[in-house]
Amino acid sequence: MALSEQAERAALEAGIDPLTVELVRIRASQLNGCGFCLRMHVRDALAKGESIDRIAVLPAWRETGYFSPAERAALAIAEEITHI
Repeated sequence: MALSEQAERAALEAGIDPLTVELVRIRASQLNGCGFCLRMHVRDALAKGESIDRIAVLPAWRETGYFSPAERAALAIAEEITHI
């Protein structure tokens, strides 16, 4: 099983919402500058019901009211891990 699949399974087993997982993937891809990954994860998020508005403001998630406290925590952790 691929690492991405294992991470997704662990997140879901921990009760993390699937859309939060996709937001984290998109944000990490933005920080890494991976165009291929961005395209893939944005498409996956849209297919799962994520809104284009939330995806559009994801780089400025701290300055918007679009994200729940749990999503904000996940995004903050993702940024810290990605910047290591």
